[in-house]
Amino acid sequence: RAVSVNIGTATLNAAGLGAIGLWDIGAGNTGSIDFNINTGSGSCARLVYDAATGAQVQVAAGVNGSGKRTWLIESVTPHAAGCLHSVQNNWVWDGLARAVPLRITITER
Repeated sequence: RAVSVNIGTATLNAAGLGAIGLWDIGAGNTGSIDFNINTGSGSCARLVYDAATGAQVQVAAGVNGSGKRTWLIESVTPHAAGCLHSVQNNWVWDGLARAVPLRITITER
């Protein structure tokens, strides 16, 4: 699977996704979680949606026709996310909240 994120003129390709607390949201429920997209390197090595950088994402949990759990993850207005980069093994936010709308569906294997 490939996930690309466009931030202005930059396109980031995800090396991994992180959805903290996703499994705790049961089918038929909604919730808010921190979400990040690991791009691997550069000035935006991690694109993060959390309270510190703007806002968490909203999650609606369900079950598909095959009985597999699903989660619809969406950013909320103003779709704020922050870019983090590594400095001496610590993640540092550049302080700029970017409007990066996000909508992704995750399905249990």
